Amino acid sequence: MPRGFRKASVLAWPVLLAICGPTANAQTSRKVSFSKDVAPLLTQRCMECHGREPLMANLDLRTRTEALKGAKHGR
Repeated sequence: MPRGFRKASVLAWPVLLAICGPTANAQTSRKVSFSKDVAPLLTQRCMECHGREPLMANLDLRTRTEALKGAKHGR
């Protein structure tokens, strides 16, 4: 992936969250469950690169402590 693309995608997250955040909250009335809603997404989309060696961008998502440490490009 080109370097400029990564930087642009990182900068796009706050904009996407600002646009989608209020709408998403208004549409969902149930409480989000980590084990039912979040963990499957992390397993499906993140763990391939951030759950085994070598870790991409030094981001380790295998434990909560390691995930909260952040990675090479930020916290």
